[in-house]
Amino acid sequence: MDATTLDDFGSSAVTSSAKVVSIGSDGTADDGLSRRRSTATATTAGNKLLQLRPQYNSITLGNRQRRQHDVLPSKYDHGSKAKYQTMKLVACVVAAFAAVSMTIIHYLFINGTSVLSRQSCAVGAQKPSSQSIILTASHLRQGSDGELRLRIIEHNLRLLFSAKDEYKPLKSITIFSLDGTQEEGVHGMVDEWRQGSVGGMVDDVMFVENDAVLVDASKWMAALYKILPDIERTNARVMLMNDSFLLHRNVPELLDDNCGGVCGLAWTAPPNDPERHIQSYLRSVSACEAHNYMAFYEKSRGSVHNVNELIQLFEMNLDWTSSTTGSVSAEYEYAGAHPDADEAQRALISRGYPAIKLKKFFETSDPWLSQDDGARPRLPPSFSAVVYRKMNHDLNHLSEDDLENHFVEWGKDEGRIYSATRKLVVKRWMEEELRKMGEACESTMGILEDYLDALNGSIAAIARSSATE
Repeated sequence: MDATTLDDFGSSAVTSSAKVVSIGSDGTADDGLSRRRSTATATTAGNKLLQLRPQYNSITLGNRQRRQHDVLPSKYDHGSKAKYQTMKLVACVVAAFAAVSMTIIHYLFINGTSVLSRQSCAVGAQKPSSQSIILTASHLRQGSDGELRLRIIEHNLRLLFSAKDEYKPLKSITIFSLDGTQEEGVHGMVDEWRQGSVGGMVDDVMFVENDAVLVDASKWMAALYKILPDIERTNARVMLMNDSFLLHRNVPELLDDNCGGVCGLAWTAPPNDPERHIQSYLRSVSACEAHNYMAFYEKSRGSVHNVNELIQLFEMNLDWTSSTTGSVSAEYEYAGAHPDADEAQRALISRGYPAIKLKKFFETSDPWLSQDDGARPRLPPSFSAVVYRKMNHDLNHLSEDDLENHFVEWGKDEGRIYSATRKLVVKRWMEEELRKMGEACESTMGILEDYLDALNGSIAAIARSSATE
């Protein structure tokens, strides 16, 4: 993804101090109190250990709540007072230790000092992985948008699990960031979703607080801290993905240890271009490179103040990886343009490229786009700065004049959404390519059409809202 394409990262994520609640495969809540992790995971563990202090901490699970202070084991309900006092004293000591640890780690974060250290990941010198783990990041809202996001995640997981027997043991964790006011409703949506057809494909669910700057990098990090001991024990290969794309085939090549320490779909530039990288919406990392990614995150997160800086540091920059040859690879070589560009999309999909970006499969049905520059006005008659800003989140800091200039210079050629009145339609060549694939792509086409209907509805709502202001 280049600096003008937001959807390689999602819209929000978790801060380092965010409360994380995990729902296991058996449907029970796990706030982490019964788990102890190494110093390397103290950022997350410290927050949870603090919850041992005698206080009322509610853990939400659908519409159910329980108070930790009220769930002492039954043997203490009528046991000796001395034993209970001893237990309280131990809890207070542990909480005090955790508080000191958190203070130190927070200081290290603020001052850009990494708790984890970078490792050397020499290709061929690493143990084979004995497990594959998929981490899916998504910002979930209650209602039709959230339901569509769940369909997208389920669709992609179903394809990934379709060849499960070809992989080492496969585990899947989904990390949702939430809008606080909708938390209870979203928990209920996810409960129903997991009880349905997605069931066995999601081993664990995590709910984290929003972070509109660190977005998916932060969501993945919350999960990586939680499963770091498991990654190290099994030398697991980890797939990092979000909900900004649809697969139309399985991608076992990304979970193959031979693809490198960091493996993505396509290179974005030719070999000698300093901005050459692989997009972050779908890539896999070895256990060693997962460790390096976490160490880099700890060191660099304080340098990120907006989404463009996030893109520069956590996607385009690959300095956090091992410096050994072959540590970063892509399944497809540079196709003559950025993979999101229309001409590159056409070339790649015809060669079996497996993913369709959800912001790149459509175009605006507007005759202005096909007119010669000299014969048309500078801006389309239907151009709306409000729509352009709200539908392209990486531009939300620009003034109205800057938005217009951005569209003229870049937006019109990038397929950006800009019109309040012109409908979005599936690119004709894209529909033809997918129809050629037959029944295998019926689900993909159905979701793309529903996604487009929802997008057109959102644009119409923005236009109505701006007209009344």
